[in-house]
Amino acid sequence: MGVAIAWQVSRLFVAIPDEFTKTALPDGAYWLAFAVAPATFAVLFRVRMSQWPVIYAVSISGGIMHDLAAQKMSAEVAAFAGALTVGCGSNLYARWRDRPALIPSTPGLIVLVPVP
Repeated sequence: MGVAIAWQVSRLFVAIPDEFTKTALPDGAYWLAFAVAPATFAVLFRVRMSQWPVIYAVSISGGIMHDLAAQKMSAEVAAFAGALTVGCGSNLYARWRDRPALIPSTPGLIVLVPVP
């Protein structure tokens, strides 16, 4: 909701075009970055190696859900769907392993931030 509200409020002050000009990246660059990002955040946050699989699972499921939602809906709904998936996956992990939900949710949400 925050993304949608901020986007609409910003339109009151600045003329924002409906489509931004995007620079084309080589094929596979998005997925390469998406595969490397959870590991880099795991290293940055000093996460145990045993928790890396859940970080990858939550991050990639959030990204896939975002991409699926972006094909049919607006960018705001896609961001919400990805974040909801990350949150649900993180909370399932927290209940299953009795660990903090922030371990997988922080890298998972950071991976979603730059997604347009």
